[in-house]
Parts: sequence; structure tokens; C-alpha cells
Amino acid sequence: MLTVHKVLNNNVILCADEHGQEYVATGRGIAFLLPVGGVVDPSKVHRLFVSTDSEHGVRLASRIAALPPADVELAIVVAEAAGGEFGSHIVDRLVVPLADHLGAALQRQRAGIGIDYPLQWETRAFHPRQVEFGRRAVDIVEEQTGERLPDIEAIPIALHVVNAELGTDSVMDTMDMTGTVASCIALVRGELRLDGASSDHATARFASHLIHLLARRRTGKRPVDELAPFLVPFAAEHPREYACARKVAAEISRAGEPDIDEEEVLLLTLHIVRLALDAKNG
Repeated sequence: MLTVHKVLNNNVILCADEHGQEYVATGRGIAFLLPVGGVVDPSKVHRLFVSTDSEHGVRLASRIAALPPADVELAIVVAEAAGGEFGSHIVDRLVVPLADHLGAALQRQRAGIGIDYPLQWETRAFHPRQVEFGRRAVDIVEEQTGERLPDIEAIPIALHVVNAELGTDSVMDTMDMTGTVASCIALVRGELRLDGASSDHATARFASHLIHLLARRRTGKRPVDELAPFLVPFAAEHPREYACARKVAAEISRAGEPDIDEEEVLLLTLHIVRLALDAKNG
């Protein structure tokens, strides 16, 4: 049973269950004639967002209440589809940014305004699964609204999914990190003279390692890898790749990202060796 703690508008409330867990609940007319302390009608709940604490709940509820209900409902459908593919933990993180983005994209489409997104090649190369979902999301939007967004909208949708997976604060952070990853991959290709010979899958795998590395460093987290003690002799056996990893670390610092430590450089060496082997065997 959910009871109302705060009414944001007719479609958004802050509520709690009998154990004290707070939620943000959305639904058309969910708060109609419902007082604080009243019991929420389960049939009117479209989506429940778990609140980590009261401050987070109020902030999230306020952000959702400021968005058009139709945009929120559309974003929930798309976010739940993304959750089915990438994990349910990303759904709550996706709804607000997707509602904001999709609402603006539909307005641009109606006004006949086009937009050229940066990092298109990089996003397709480094995040192929998310871009494929972005294409499906464009189809979902058309199914839900009858309006077809440009195919290019798969790119920002993919970046929003990546951002939700990483748990970073803003899609701009993901774009910044994607740009840094592109510079690092270009450096590795040049240093090892790979000449674009590695497979799309190997490039995407290497890019995924790099972007997760950058995301961890931004939050101060360090990887825990059982291979780490064995990587010192491994790096000694692959001096070119280790030297390349050191240069990648310097490039990351030059880009303004937090410095990476020696253990992470050793892990990076392993991934560079894999990329080089894929290029050699390809």
C-alpha cells in the first residue's frame, strides 16, 4: 500500500510504502482529489521510481512534474525497452533525460528543423549495440506517436543509454569521454601501425574498456581485477604494447581526465595486446 507524502501535480506524487521506502509515482490523474496521507490507487500508477532518500525523491519528482506528461509516458516506454536489453537498473536513470530529449526532438521535427550531432562515427563504432537500440527506439516513438523522427536520432538516444549504463551525471560527460576514447584509439592504431585492420567487435570491446575506465576514474573508483598480479610479467613480455599503454595514459591526462594508475596501465596493456592480435589475425 502506498500513501501520499507530497503532490507535485495531478500526474506526479511522492509516496511511500508501509516500510517507509519512498517512491516517485507517475500516472494520468494519479493525484486527482488525493490528499496528503491518502492511499494511492494502484490502477492509476504508470511507473514507480525508487527514491534513494527524501531529497533525491523531491528532486526527481520535481523534474518529472516539469515535463509534459505525454513526453514522460513516451520516455517510460522507450526506457523500459532499453531496460529489457541492457538491464532494468538503467530504466529510472533514462526516463527524465529521454523525456527531455524526445520531447525536443519531436518539436524540431514538427517545425522542420534538422540537427547534426557530433561524434556520429565514434558512437556507431564504439557503442554498436546502443546505436542499434537507438534505431529501435525511433521505431517505438513512431509506434507510440505516429511521428517519425530522423534516423540520426539513434545517435543521441544511444548516448543516453550509455550514460545510464555508466551512471554518469550528464550525457555531455559521455560525449566528452567518447571523444577522448577516439583520440586514444587513434593513438594506439598509429603507434602499433594497425591501419584499421582490427574488427568492429574488437574496436568496440576496446572502446568499452576505455570508457568504463574513464567513468570509474571520474567517480574515484578503481577496478578490482584478479589478473593484476600476473600482468607485470605479461607487460614485460609485450614492451611495445606496454609503452603504448603508457602513452594512452598520458593522452588521457592531457585530455583533462583523472590520471590512471599503474595497475590500470597494466590492464590497458592486456586490452591493447588483444586489439593488436585481432588486427594481426584479421
